[in-house]
Amino acid sequence: MGLLDLWNKPKKNVREVIQRAMVNKQTIAIKYQKYDGTISERQLSNIDYNNTFADEGFHNDHIKGRCSLRGEDRTFKIDRIKSIEIIT
Repeated sequence: MGLLDLWNKPKKNVREVIQRAMVNKQTIAIKYQKYDGTISERQLSNIDYNNTFADEGFHNDHIKGRCSLRGEDRTFKIDRIKSIEIIT
């Protein structure tokens, strides 16, 4: 893991908020940096880990949830979440 990887690694509190929201079945609001660098704001409910990519070494590195913006289940890479808060 290089210095840039450490810099871009999500803060521990992001994972703690995700875990708390999953346990309590809460909705979260996130600011998410897409692969092209743009930031989008999303509200997610029914959050869980998406381990579709676990065979590639990404165990618990993605979450999935019902995105209110898109009206469908979406997957988000945790280390691209720039801010997070529980809203309900």
